[in-house]
Amino acid sequence: MPEIDGTPRYRSTLSIDEPTWGPGRVKLRYQWLRGNTAISGATSTSYKVAAADIDHSLRIRVTGTRKGFATATVDAAPVGPVAPGKLSASDPEITGTARVGNTLTADVDPWGPGEVTLAWQWYRGDEKIAKATKRSYKLAAADHGQLIKVRVVGTAKHFAKTTRYSEQTGKVAPGKLGPTPDPAYNGIAQVGQKVTALPREWGPGEVKLSYQWFREGKEKDEKIESATKASHVFTPADLGKRLRVRVTGSKTGYQKVARYSGWTVEVSAGTLTPAKPVITGLAVKGTTLTAQPGTWAPDGVTFTYRWYSDGVLNTRALGDSYLLGQTDVGHTITVRVKGELTGYQTVILESAPTDTVLSRERGR
Repeated sequence: MPEIDGTPRYRSTLSIDEPTWGPGRVKLRYQWLRGNTAISGATSTSYKVAAADIDHSLRIRVTGTRKGFATATVDAAPVGPVAPGKLSASDPEITGTARVGNTLTADVDPWGPGEVTLAWQWYRGDEKIAKATKRSYKLAAADHGQLIKVRVVGTAKHFAKTTRYSEQTGKVAPGKLGPTPDPAYNGIAQVGQKVTALPREWGPGEVKLSYQWFREGKEKDEKIESATKASHVFTPADLGKRLRVRVTGSKTGYQKVARYSGWTVEVSAGTLTPAKPVITGLAVKGTTLTAQPGTWAPDGVTFTYRWYSDGVLNTRALGDSYLLGQTDVGHTITVRVKGELTGYQTVILESAPTDTVLSRERGR
């Protein structure tokens, strides 16, 4: 009985060794069969497996004839069922730098035979990455610190589906922010005034920005602990110093980046918002006048008072009240109020004069 050599697979070749029959010279004929059906044209000792053979068994029938002898037929043991063809496949390779924000690309040598459809799937470790089904993949924040690989699946008509995996990348490095511009600022460098950081546009996408203001020091910059917002109101501690702001950009999966603005000019003393003082009380000997400084800004202004009789300073009157005496009769009284606050320019304002001081009230 002949024995079939070869793998029963689409596009492979099956064959038998040509048998030796006797006695004498015997004429041999061959016929390959798909199941129990003869395959047209398949009449040699070898046969290339066709698509129609898939899922069927194959065998060969040998028929011997010789004049004067009865015809003899022998069938080889069947092989199969015939499997789909086997694709010629290669493993994919990943090109690109494994860093968040970068794009990786899968390359693969051509598959065959003929036209093969390739499908891609990217993995984070052993977990499929949703919607990452193209040859290229842009690394996301979730990939930071992970190992990335790609799977390719090849399909072709009459061939078995074939799967290949790439080697893993190294651990994905954090991304690099860009752009990361140096910040500017807007405002007047004066105590009590507000300065605002202008960070400009950072990227890629939405970047969280944080702020820290610094006061220039002799050996190193001094961090202003409470100044951690985009705006800062200059305080008395800033007087005579230069300030700048540090803007730090952060985004999940990316390296933090810090950028500094230039220095402001030296911070000058602030300007108080004063009110004109008013004197209350009757301009009569023996009564007490009181100075009302009004409402000044900002809060915390301290006041000192100087009283004048027709422009002549009374060196003994130092408070906000003044007892009129005999020497004041016939004169007008004014008060000068000096407002002081650390970090601000001192302001001195004078009240309007009182009426002429009388020795006693009229009508008495």
